[in-house]
Amino acid sequence: MNGADSVLQAAVGAGVDVCFANPGTTEVHLLGALDRTPGIRSVLGLFEGVCTGAADGFARMSGRPAMTLLHLGPGLANGAANLHNARKAASPVVNVVGTHANRHLNQDSLLSSDVSGLAQYFSLFVRETRASDDAAADFQLAYAAAVEGRGVSTVVFPTDVQWGEVTRSQPHRCREPWAAGFDAGRVEQAARELAKDNAVLIVDGAGLSREGLVAAGRIRAATGCRVFSKRQPARMESGPGVPVIERLGYFPDAAIAQLTGASTVVLAGLDEPVAIFAYQGGPSHVIPDETVVFPAARVTDDVVGALQAIAEIVDAKGKVAAEPAKPVDNGLSALIADVLPEGAIYVDEAITSAPDVFEHAVGRKEFTYLGLTGGSIGIGGPLATGAAVACGPERPVVNVQGDGSALYTLQALWTQAREELNVTTVICANHRYQILSVEQQRAGITGVSPEVEALMDLRSPEIDWVNLSHGFGVPAVRVSPEELPAAMKRAVAEDGPALIQLDIPAERK
Repeated sequence: MNGADSVLQAAVGAGVDVCFANPGTTEVHLLGALDRTPGIRSVLGLFEGVCTGAADGFARMSGRPAMTLLHLGPGLANGAANLHNARKAASPVVNVVGTHANRHLNQDSLLSSDVSGLAQYFSLFVRETRASDDAAADFQLAYAAAVEGRGVSTVVFPTDVQWGEVTRSQPHRCREPWAAGFDAGRVEQAARELAKDNAVLIVDGAGLSREGLVAAGRIRAATGCRVFSKRQPARMESGPGVPVIERLGYFPDAAIAQLTGASTVVLAGLDEPVAIFAYQGGPSHVIPDETVVFPAARVTDDVVGALQAIAEIVDAKGKVAAEPAKPVDNGLSALIADVLPEGAIYVDEAITSAPDVFEHAVGRKEFTYLGLTGGSIGIGGPLATGAAVACGPERPVVNVQGDGSALYTLQALWTQAREELNVTTVICANHRYQILSVEQQRAGITGVSPEVEALMDLRSPEIDWVNLSHGFGVPAVRVSPEELPAAMKRAVAEDGPALIQLDIPAERK
């Protein structure tokens, strides 16, 4: 058995059953081990950002780490944007990266780079293995770190470590099966804080599961506190019997308005929320300075258990949670919400075109929401791909996607076609980077030159998503908003992936 075989056997033993791969020369021995190791499904991505985003989507929907197989530092760098999103989503992902043989590392040859250094930012665990005998144990450590820390691990295997024979097995380095808990004292204090007038509870992570939301709804009914989530949570459930909570606003002034007057803010499953960007004269924090902030449970804690314990303390048994009012506008968000299939996994990357689909659909339909957690655009297609691999054809995946962000990782369409995944991609085609126009208006910048305006425009030449989709093997149609319901019905009924280019009239931009 060589080092590569020992890595794959360790992966299967840990429970890994999917590998999203974009391999190269320094991974050929790992490819051979994949071929010899039953139990792992290999999914090819044509770009590393597809692999890493798909691993994130798989982890969000399965609760288990997927493995990526990437090619040296440049391959890892290509996947970094969606590893940033995975880090912000607290998604367990294990990156396996090949590199040059130990004796070749100091030659500064083509593709040489500091792979471990590149991995440091988004990885909570990084290990570069130096001996074949250590390969399996290092993978086990990386897997355990990803699961326990709710994040990304990266382990780097030089080619000579992969091809070298394993002569002795290192002691099994995985810790005993690990279960999250919570601090009972903090939970008791949180219950006291939430009993105060004008209290707020902000929930994230596992707290946005069905069980967590039911507990949060019980707390709201018993105490009268307001309950929020972040604007773009990693995953949130909606359906019959699931209480509806509000998302914090995208822009800091909206979030500040929601939290103004709060006496105390209790956090369950997240750190203190802050503004996405600093604006001239604006604050970084959205929670008012005079408000008490109390962390009840960290993301690595048993957030659901903590919320359920708080509900018991505040005597919330049998109480019905009031729900916030639904939005009243009838724009594109409402139209897409109307055609969202029951039971769908809804991937949200329509940042400006359809930002409020969630608000229109929540409470009306059963679906799972997946958000753009790290703000790095280009997650929608890969995230939908990984979610579909995790859940199979039984659950339709609908990726509502801005055209600008979709261009970052449109290769995901090819993987969806190759794997025959049940993904419908709705491209909201406004043919521009609309968020830049919005931010210019907020900054008071007007009358920009044609040269600057051209940096936000995608019409010269105009992108033809139907032909692009056909080129990747995915059926596609181009529709107006009025034609969307029929097109969505057809797309969801057909086997395999589909794309709908939804042209947005000028008055809706």
